[in-house]
Amino acid sequence: MTDAAWQKSSRDFLFGYVKARYPILRPVLFWLERSRPGVYETLTRPAEDGTVFDLGGRALKCIHFPGHSPGSLILSDERTKTLYVGDAVNKGLFLFFEGSPPLKEYAARLRDLARLSGYDRIWDSHSEKPLPFSFIGYYADFLERAALEKSVKSDIPNGGNDVYIYKEAGDKFELPSIEVFYTKNLL
Repeated sequence: MTDAAWQKSSRDFLFGYVKARYPILRPVLFWLERSRPGVYETLTRPAEDGTVFDLGGRALKCIHFPGHSPGSLILSDERTKTLYVGDAVNKGLFLFFEGSPPLKEYAARLRDLARLSGYDRIWDSHSEKPLPFSFIGYYADFLERAALEKSVKSDIPNGGNDVYIYKEAGDKFELPSIEVFYTKNLL
């Protein structure tokens, strides 16, 4: 995310998506495009699989989990029995970016993650409350059920490549729906 080309690409995608989906926000985006720099300078420390952040009496361990993005990390907190999964596992996963794996391959990665023991819940980056740890295995099964004939074309801009949405009811987890956004070549 510190790479200038990645920042520009990500920003262009986000602005294009918001412009298409929320036209009322176009004046705000126009102002942001003119007033903000395109690339942000950042101070970073590398984090990779196994890196531990000691927060003083609490430690979070990194699990490298590429898919949604190449550098996706999950943070495990053994003390609270929680995985902080960010966008790696959530109710509306984007798996159509360059470098995203095929859905079946990602499902296999999720099954490996679901084999971890000692965790009760996950926090993703889009929920207001945690999900049970069992959601990981359920989501892997969900990805296995995805099929083009059960999907609809989305309005998400993706450089000329159509993005499809496969969706199911999320009743089991008190969610309106569970979705995955993907391109045909990743099915």
